[in-house]
Amino acid sequence: MTTISAIVPLHNKRPHIERALCSIANQTVPVNEIVVIDDASSDGGMELVESFAAAHPALPVKCLRRDEPGPGGYAARNLGIEHAASEWIGFLDADDEWDPVFAETVLKQAASFGPTTASYSAPG
Repeated sequence: MTTISAIVPLHNKRPHIERALCSIANQTVPVNEIVVIDDASSDGGMELVESFAAAHPALPVKCLRRDEPGPGGYAARNLGIEHAASEWIGFLDADDEWDPVFAETVLKQAASFGPTTASYSAPG
């Protein structure tokens, strides 16, 4: 079965993060996990993520932290990729939301191409 992880970089988006997480939780096909990376936020947004995770125990939520924000969130996204356990990655900014059929659409398209033989290893 094809799997997908949602990667969400979070930097001072407390007013929006719950809406973003709910859009992931309300997918017609569930994601395997949500990986949220606190990119040195100072507004307490990660506490909302932890509360969301506690309220949705059936949905695996990984909470990662960085001490220094990366410009544009690329470093947070890369950290999320390193910790993701799925075949596919779906990115979602903390102040955005997914259409309810996003994961279903991506996974159907991925399945239509069959298994991949290519692999990628991050340098380092």
